[in-house]
Amino acid sequence: MVFSGFTANIYSQNNISGTILDLQGLPIGRVNVILKKGELIKSFTSSDHRGAFQVTISEDRDSLTLHFTHLAYDPVEVPIDRNKAYYDVTLRPRTVQLPEISVKVPPVTRHGDTLTFSLESYVKESDQTLEEILARLPGITISPIGEIFYRQKSINKFYIEGLDLLEGRYRIATQNLNFKQVRDIQIIEHHQPIRALDSIYRPENAAINLKLKSDVALTGSTEGGLAHPLGGLITSQLFGFTKRYQFNVSGSFNNWGRNQISDFVSLYTLDQQTDAELISPHGPYVPPMTRFQSLSNNNREYTGVINFLQRLGDYTQLKIQGYGISDRLKQEGKTLKRYFFEDLVSVFNEDLYSSQKQRVWNGKTVLEYNHPGIYTRLSTEINIALNQSEVDNIVNGVEARDWLKKNSKEISTDLQVVVRGKNRKAYAINADFHYNVDDFNLDILDAVITRPGKGEESFPKLVQLASTKDLELQVYANFYYSDKHLSGKVEVRPGVAQNDIISSTNAPDTLIDSTFKNDYRSNRQSISIDQSWEYLLGQTKLMLRMPAMYEHISIANREVNISSGWHFLNYQPNLQYSWKYYRDNSLGIQFGYFKDVETFGDLFFDGFIVQSSRSIFSQTKEPNRYHGYQFGVNGAGFNPQTNIYYHGHLLYQRHSYDQIRNYSFDQTGTISEYVQRQNTSDSYLFDGYLKLPLLGKIECQLWTNYRWIYRDQLINSSATRFNSQQLSVKPELSIVYGHHSTVLSAEWITVWIRQLKQQNKQWRTGLSHFWQISTHWALDANYHLYLYGVKRSTNNWTHLLNLEWRYRLDRGKMNLKIGLINVLNTQKFISYFQSTYYQTLYTLQLRPRQLQVSLKIDF
Repeated sequence: MVFSGFTANIYSQNNISGTILDLQGLPIGRVNVILKKGELIKSFTSSDHRGAFQVTISEDRDSLTLHFTHLAYDPVEVPIDRNKAYYDVTLRPRTVQLPEISVKVPPVTRHGDTLTFSLESYVKESDQTLEEILARLPGITISPIGEIFYRQKSINKFYIEGLDLLEGRYRIATQNLNFKQVRDIQIIEHHQPIRALDSIYRPENAAINLKLKSDVALTGSTEGGLAHPLGGLITSQLFGFTKRYQFNVSGSFNNWGRNQISDFVSLYTLDQQTDAELISPHGPYVPPMTRFQSLSNNNREYTGVINFLQRLGDYTQLKIQGYGISDRLKQEGKTLKRYFFEDLVSVFNEDLYSSQKQRVWNGKTVLEYNHPGIYTRLSTEINIALNQSEVDNIVNGVEARDWLKKNSKEISTDLQVVVRGKNRKAYAINADFHYNVDDFNLDILDAVITRPGKGEESFPKLVQLASTKDLELQVYANFYYSDKHLSGKVEVRPGVAQNDIISSTNAPDTLIDSTFKNDYRSNRQSISIDQSWEYLLGQTKLMLRMPAMYEHISIANREVNISSGWHFLNYQPNLQYSWKYYRDNSLGIQFGYFKDVETFGDLFFDGFIVQSSRSIFSQTKEPNRYHGYQFGVNGAGFNPQTNIYYHGHLLYQRHSYDQIRNYSFDQTGTISEYVQRQNTSDSYLFDGYLKLPLLGKIECQLWTNYRWIYRDQLINSSATRFNSQQLSVKPELSIVYGHHSTVLSAEWITVWIRQLKQQNKQWRTGLSHFWQISTHWALDANYHLYLYGVKRSTNNWTHLLNLEWRYRLDRGKMNLKIGLINVLNTQKFISYFQSTYYQTLYTLQLRPRQLQVSLKIDF
C-alpha cells in the first residue's frame, strides 16, 4: 500500500512552508506569498533564492488560501489543507495575449485536489472510445474489464457534469459516450462523495468527472454490421444531459463473441472475492485473453439498459436503473489434469463441450439527499437470473453428460444516514438487508459417482436437486472525528445471517440417496468494532487499524436433528507508517497480525453434493482457524510534469492453518480423503511497477511480480515440505511517430515447484500498430504470440493476428470498419495452471477466420 509522507524537515503546526519551482524544476526567488481568509490578508512573505518560503498561521486553517504572484509568472491560488504543512508549487511563465495571436489552453491545470485535463490534448487519431483516452492520463490505469484505477486505487465515483448517472456502471459511458462531446476530464483526488463528511474523512480514492461542451446535449451512436461466416451486430446508445436530468438508453444484438455484461454489472464489486458455486457446469476454461476473448465465444446476445437521473432539488436526486440480458454461449475445449500426491500421479484427459443460456433482469432505485449537514440514501435492487447449461464431455474415454438449470432471485435494500456534528465530528448509521434464493436442478446421464472409501457406482441417470437460501441483516453505527493532526473512524456493526442448504437425489439406490441428502441450516450472530486512525504531522502519516469481531456460529442438521455451535474472537490489527521525502515520492512500512477463521462461505454441511459428472463436493462442519502476521515495506513516486510513476511493495507473511480437508485421486477417479494439519507457510512477495516516458514520443511501462512460498504441513501423519516460486515480468513500449503508433508488449511467467520437479513457463509477446494512411483511411493491426512450455521438453505455440481498416467520413461522424479476425485461422489456444497438488493444461477451441464489416454513426 502506498502512503503520503513527510519531508526531511518537521515544521511547527503553526507554520506553512514549501518550495516554489518553474516548469524545469528550478527555484524561483522573490515570489510574493500571501495568506488570505476570504479577502482578508492574514500573513505575507516572499521566497528566497532557493524558492523556499514560510508563513505563520495564528488560527484554524479552514477557508485559508495561499496566493503566489510574480511579474514573470501566472498567479496561482492554493487552498490550505488542514492535514498538510508543506507545499511544492509550480509556476508557469506568464502568457500575454497579443492581437491575432491565440493562446492554447494548458493540457492540465490543478485547483486544490482537482486536476483538469483538456481532452483535445490527449486525443489520438486512432481513438475509438473514451476509455482509450482515459488510459493515457497520468496516474490512470484501466484493467481489461474496464475498471479504472488512479494511482493504483479504484475510483469511487464517475460523474458526468457532477452527477453520478450510472451508479458504478461507468463502462457504459467509457465505451459508448461520444468523446467528441467532452471538453475536459477532471480527476478529484481524495474525493469524499458525502458532503456531511467533507473535511472530516478523506478517502484515498479519487473520482472522475466529465465536463461536456454544452449544458444541454444529446449524444450517442448507432452501429450495424455483418460478418462472414454468418454473423451480425446491431447496437445503439443515446445519452441526454440537462441541468436537471440525465438519461442513457441503449440496446444491442451480436453474435460476434462480444460480452456486454461487464457494462451493466457494477465495476466496484469485481475485485471482491465471491464464493464458488454450489453446482456448476464443467465446461472449457477461458484464459484471460483481454481483447481477444471474443475469439472463443460462439454467442447470441441481446442486451437492453436504461439509466435515468432526476434532480429533485438542490440536494436531492432520484435514480432509476434497469437492464436485461439474454445470451446463448457455446464453447469447446480440452483439459489435461495431473494430480500429485506422494508418489501417485493421476491423469484426467477431458474433452469439453458446453452450451449456456442466460437471462438476467435487474432493477434499481436510489433516492439520495446530500446536504452538508445531513446525508440520507435509500437504495433497493432486485435481480432475477435464469441459467441453463448443457455439457457433453468425455473423461478418460467415458461419456459424461450434464444438464443444469439454475434460477436465482435476489433483493437488497440499503439505508444510510450521516449527520455532521460540531467540532469536526460526524455520526452515521447504515442498515443492509439482503435475501437470495438459488435453485439447482442437475441431470447426469451415465453417472459415475465415487465416494471416499466406497469406490465407483454407476447410474444410467441421476438427478441432483439442491437449493440455498441466504438471509442477512447488518446495522452499522459510525463515528468520525478529525482535528488538525488526528482523524479517525469507529464502526460498530451488529449482524445476523442465516443460510439453508437442501439437497436430494433420485438415485434408485437408497444408500447413495441418503448420502447425498442434506438439510442444513447455519446461523450467525456477530458484533464487530473496527477502528481506523490517522495521525499527520508535516509530511509523515501514521495509520492504525484495529478490527475485532465476536461471532457465534451454530449449525443444525435437520435431517437427523443434530446441532453444534462455536464461539470465535477474531482480530486483525495493522500499523502503517509513511514518509514523503520529496514531492510525491514516499516510503512506507507496515506490520499486521491476524487471527481469524475461514468458513468457506456458509456451506456448513457434512454430506455430499453432486457438482457435475465425476465431481462431488463435501464441506466439513469444523471451521478452519488460522493466524499469522505480516511485515511489508513500500515506496512510490509520481511526477505529473514528466509523467514518471513508480511503486514497489515487498511483503513477508507467515500463515498457519489448523486443518485443510481435501481429496486425492487414482487413475480411475476413485477418491480417498486426506487431512492436512499443522499447515505453516512462509511467503515472500514483491510487486513493482514503473512508468517512464523516453524521448517525448516513447513511453515504457514495466510490471514485475515475484512470489516464493515455503510450506511445512502434516498430511495423514506424514510430514511434507513444499517450496514453490513464481516470477512474472511484463514490459510494454509505446512509440508515436508521424502518422504511426506502435505498442510492443511482452509477458513472461514461470512457476517452479522443487518437490515435484516441475518448472512450467508461459510467454506472450504482442505487437500492435496503427497507421493513419490518409485523412480518411487508417489501419489497425494486432499480432500476439503465446508460448506454453512444460520443463524444456514440450512447447506449444499460439499465433493470433487481427486486422482492421477504418474509413472516416462526414468529419469523423461516420466510421466504416472492415475487420479480418483471426487472420492465421488459429484453431486453439493453450494455457496452464500450476498448483502444489495438481497441474492443468487448458486447450480452448477458437472461432474460425471471419470477415466483419460495420458502419458506426456518432451524433
